[in-house]
Amino acid sequence: MSKNYKQVKHKIRKLTKNEEQADNLVIQKGNTFHVYNEYKIVKDKFKFNIYINDNKQFVSTVFNSSSAISWCNAHKGNDVVLAQNIIETDRAIEFISNDIAYTKILIKLKSTPPTEQSILLARLTEYINRQCQLKVNLHKYIQRSKQIKSKGFLNEFTTTSKTKKFNGVR
Repeated sequence: MSKNYKQVKHKIRKLTKNEEQADNLVIQKGNTFHVYNEYKIVKDKFKFNIYINDNKQFVSTVFNSSSAISWCNAHKGNDVVLAQNIIETDRAIEFISNDIAYTKILIKLKSTPPTEQSILLARLTEYINRQCQLKVNLHKYIQRSKQIKSKGFLNEFTTTSKTKKFNGVR
C-alpha cells in the first residue's frame, strides 16, 4: 500500500510541476499570483503590485485583482492602449471612492454650515455619477481583455492561429 501511495504522490508532484510551467495558467502562491509565467502580481493589503518577470520590472499598482489580471491579458496580447486604460480607470475609481468617503464625512459633520452641506451634496452626486461611469468603462476594458485571452495571444501579423474553431464576427 505504501509503495502505491509513494508512486501516486510522485506522479502528482510531477504533474503539478508540469502545469506550473504551462504558459496559460494563473497560479496563486500565498499573496503572489504568477500569471502566464511572464507576470507577477503581489497583493499588498488593499492593492496589487504588477511586475514583469523578465527583468523584474515594476509596472504599476491597481486596486482590484480583476484589473491586474486583465492588464496582464492586454499586455500579453500587445494591446498597450487597453492595458494603460485599465490601469488609469482602476486608479480613478479608487481615488473617486476616497473622495466620496471624505465628502460623506464632511456632510455628516455638525460643524459644516447648511450652505456648504448643499454644495458638498451636489459634489457628492457628481462623484457618484463619475464613479458609475468609470466602473462601466472598466467593465468594458475587462471584457475586451477577456476577448483577447479567449482568442489567443497570437498576433495575426506574426504567426497563424492554432485554433480550429473561428469565432463569428458581430
